[in-house]
Amino acid sequence: MNMQQIVAHTLRFAREEGGPTAAEYAILLALIVVASIAAINLFGISLSNLFRTLAGILNDIEADTAASAARPATAR
Repeated sequence: MNMQQIVAHTLRFAREEGGPTAAEYAILLALIVVASIAAINLFGISLSNLFRTLAGILNDIEADTAASAARPATAR
């Protein structure tokens, strides 16, 4: 494919109105952004609390394991 064919193909593609336009892509992007923000606001606090709870549980398990390992074998 030579340069003239590439230019002709590009110009023909730009003139066609069958494909999505930049405005349609912008609207789609805006909808995705709005949906993402809504999902983050909706689930963000719940997920934060969930991870905070899991971190607390894991810290308790770690503390219990460390305390168990520190005790003499006869006390177990």
